[in-house]
Amino acid sequence: MTIKGAHIISRLAIFFAVVFTLIACGGGGGGGSFYDPDSDGEISIAPGTLAEATAGVEYFQILEATGGDEPYSWAILDDSGTGLTINNSGILNGTVLESGDFSLTIRVEDSVGRRAVASYVLAVTDSGLTITNTALDQAIKGIEYFQILEATGGDEPYSWVILDDGGTGLTINDGGILNGIVLESGDFGLTIQVEDSVGSNAVESYVLRVAGGSDPGPLTIATNSLPDGTPGADYNALLVATGGQSDDYEWTLENDGDSGLKLSKDGLLNGTAPDAGQYILTVSVQDGVVTSTKKLQLGVNPSSLEITTSSLTNATVGVKYVFVLEASGGIAANYKWDLVDADGTGLALNQYGVLSGTVAVANNYALIVQVFDGITDVRKALSLSVTTSSD
Repeated sequence: MTIKGAHIISRLAIFFAVVFTLIACGGGGGGGSFYDPDSDGEISIAPGTLAEATAGVEYFQILEATGGDEPYSWAILDDSGTGLTINNSGILNGTVLESGDFSLTIRVEDSVGRRAVASYVLAVTDSGLTITNTALDQAIKGIEYFQILEATGGDEPYSWVILDDGGTGLTINDGGILNGIVLESGDFGLTIQVEDSVGSNAVESYVLRVAGGSDPGPLTIATNSLPDGTPGADYNALLVATGGQSDDYEWTLENDGDSGLKLSKDGLLNGTAPDAGQYILTVSVQDGVVTSTKKLQLGVNPSSLEITTSSLTNATVGVKYVFVLEASGGIAANYKWDLVDADGTGLALNQYGVLSGTVAVANNYALIVQVFDGITDVRKALSLSVTTSSD
């Protein structure tokens, strides 16, 4: 019994010695180093910088780990909103939609838990690809629609696609021609993408307004006559058209009839009214498909000339007096004033209507003034009260 017990104790001693040795050696054989997951310098990430990315273009970058024990596992600790991902082969991949500099923090871990962390700045450049159309032309319900979309930047050739047609049923080809027939009136949202030859893309969303519900009829200039003008006065008149393929009309003044007036693309006829008389103007409007032309008569008639000043302010003996006379009607640009009778006041009136001077004697005076517009002259008597400073 004593010998058997000693044999058992000896075998147990050998067993614990083996277990201690395995633990001390890290178990399972190899290596021989004690596992320390926080030890530095045993694993590293390459390269030290990332290749530049382009906004809207799919990005690939292969990262590699050195040291440690394969296989490795990779993770992005912070992608700064780029949306990039990394797989366990170290392939960094994705599409960054905006340009700028982005901070990325990436970690690699080996099979026994050793880790390395690297921080990068990813530069994302703008491809410059842009859809230049800021709005879509209006469509007409039931009438075939065409709109050419254009892009700049990137690398040609471009390819176009409608991401969302808003229920319009429109299509677009690689030439950027948006085409089709919309069967309902109203406002529709369209989202359109252009892509260049290297994969850059740009996206724009639009509101397409579809008018109608009935045949709009032929393009017609609805304005039949122009309002009268007054010589030398500001003149404004808005021309109106109806029908056609679109209400986005463009106006042209084909002949101003020597009136000197101008016509904007929006149909506003304006300027300074010419001399009294009758003028024949020729205007046209187009809807992008057809053009309509019409002659319109403009009458320029001076209104009655009158002196609107009804009274003069009081004057003081020995104090310089200044007063501005006013008139209306006639041809304002031609007004010329005259003092027909100063009634002994010694005052003077220049051609612009400024009455001035110094009166020496207190009294009530009656002055007669005149204004002439090149065609008609009008006179008026005005009373002037002159007092002493003590009155």
